[in-house]
Amino acid sequence: DAGLIGGGSGMPRPGEVSLAHNGVLFLDELPEFARNVLEMLRQPLEDRTVTLARSNMTLSFPASFTMVASMNPCRCGFLGDATRECRCTGAEIQRYLGKISGPLLDRIDLHALDEAGERTLEMAVRRMGLSARAHDRILKVARTIADLGRVEQVSAKHLAEAVQYRNLDRNYWN
Repeated sequence: DAGLIGGGSGMPRPGEVSLAHNGVLFLDELPEFARNVLEMLRQPLEDRTVTLARSNMTLSFPASFTMVASMNPCRCGFLGDATRECRCTGAEIQRYLGKISGPLLDRIDLHALDEAGERTLEMAVRRMGLSARAHDRILKVARTIADLGRVEQVSAKHLAEAVQYRNLDRNYWN
């Protein structure tokens, strides 16, 4: 938690949320974080600052960031997949998803792409052999394309356009 929020022994230091000030904080595999650590994100997401109280001082660090998080639908990642079978029990799925509280979800503005968009991106990643980093960058470009079109929801059309831009490097460097 000190690495994400800040703190530590001795003089408290800023964590990743403050280091992402005026930028993007990307949290991959959100439910893999301890629930108490995720709950610590609520204050900075709401107040745009991190306050660390110690016995002899209180420090505040700036924390105005855009949080982007990813997660699988279940621990094995195949819940709802048309080609692979999910091995998780109902209880395991609930425990996995339950690590993200309602109050934290309330502070996250966008929750999911539509199914067609998810299929488009999944197919592109598979066919083009893209890395996880390329996947994330495609999502950012697709969000920008949707923003430029003044559309709130990123759709398959936006993802396809973002993938097309990403495809240019494959034509020249492979």
